[in-house]
Amino acid sequence: MKLSRDDNVKQLVVEFQNGEFYKCEKEAISLLEHYKDDYFLYNFLGLCQYKLKKFSQSITTYKSAINIKEDYPEALNNLGSSLIEIGELEEAKECFVKAINIKPDYLVSLNNLAGTYYDLAEYDSALNSYNNVLKINPKFPEVEDNILRILTFFDPKNSNLNNITKANFLLKNVKIKINLDKKIENNELFDFYKKCNLILKKNYKINNFKLSQAWRRNKIDLNCKRHFQVFWGTNAIPKYCFECYKLHFTLRTVTDLIKLYFLFDNINLKNNNIRKCFVEMRSIAKGVYKGLIYCKGIEEAQEIKKIIEPKVSSFFNNKVIIKFKRGCTEFGEAHPNFKEINKQSINFMNYPDEWKKKESLIDKNIPLKNRLNSKILTDSLNGININDFLTIKNWIIYAKLIGDNSYTNFDADIEISEFMKKEMKDQIENKNNEFKEINN
Repeated sequence: MKLSRDDNVKQLVVEFQNGEFYKCEKEAISLLEHYKDDYFLYNFLGLCQYKLKKFSQSITTYKSAINIKEDYPEALNNLGSSLIEIGELEEAKECFVKAINIKPDYLVSLNNLAGTYYDLAEYDSALNSYNNVLKINPKFPEVEDNILRILTFFDPKNSNLNNITKANFLLKNVKIKINLDKKIENNELFDFYKKCNLILKKNYKINNFKLSQAWRRNKIDLNCKRHFQVFWGTNAIPKYCFECYKLHFTLRTVTDLIKLYFLFDNINLKNNNIRKCFVEMRSIAKGVYKGLIYCKGIEEAQEIKKIIEPKVSSFFNNKVIIKFKRGCTEFGEAHPNFKEINKQSINFMNYPDEWKKKESLIDKNIPLKNRLNSKILTDSLNGININDFLTIKNWIIYAKLIGDNSYTNFDADIEISEFMKKEMKDQIENKNNEFKEINN
């Protein structure tokens, strides 16, 4: 017995949910031969093509659905998503706006619109759109994280937009005097932290913040996600990474890490090099409290080391170890000669030309939007922000977990979050031993 249109659609939905996208595509095309004006089937076919990364085809298919039914918010939203994949951000934005005009409480489109504004560096509009999502669903995934990230490089016109922007504004008004030619007193740090923590308790409660790195970024996209795709997929180190050198800072206590955060925040470098402070949670890497300055080539790293060493000596009471590092730890573990930084050494590793083909193979499967790099990047703002302060709180938790009792000077009663507990569950003993080793 021949199935009805509705029964066929039900079967298609089950197959789609099971990930049978090629089969779904074929059957949807076959059904459209019988139901040529079925806007739902066109939209469904577009979804299959999107899942199969046939983005240009999905765009044509979604437009067919919209030609039949102009007020079809789901197809407009899906069309916008496919346009993003080929780097057409402005056109995608128009699609999301149209979908929201038809269906004002359409959370998926509101969130997609916010993300598109973000990529276009229209940050006030992005914050307003994310805020509209929160008004409808305060627990919508990743919205708060996206707001927190924007506030690391943008001050909104309306600081009272929501409790996050309000807390951020109040935190930025807590001042601490920083003079890189003079040692900063620990008590100044403790007082600063406690004032900020009080603001957070009164204005924004979050118990499971999921970041442990504080960045100062510039407009350069390191494209690390792509580089690791190449490495994990082929065991080849990308050519770009052969000229990526870092100044690597090793610190003794969480107090020193917070001092490094302020040094990185206030140091002026000619190229505004990317900098980050973090706690080490990887089993593959030794050490606990670290900082990095990213450099293009060993020569730039050597130049910056000369500039920053006197500042470190003036600013810190404890000794800070500064070394050169090439690329990422994972690369050196797989290819030990990659760690060598002396170009005159017989062990110094140059880029093997045969790896170009491996990089090309991976790049073919990377979405066009990532290859086009249509996202606009912005320098980080100087000074404390709510994202950084929440990161610092995770450093305090880390200190508590590994037995660094200096955490009590900041927050003796700090609770260990589920995120930090999960990230550190197999690392506590090792990191405790490494902490003791550094401080002996």
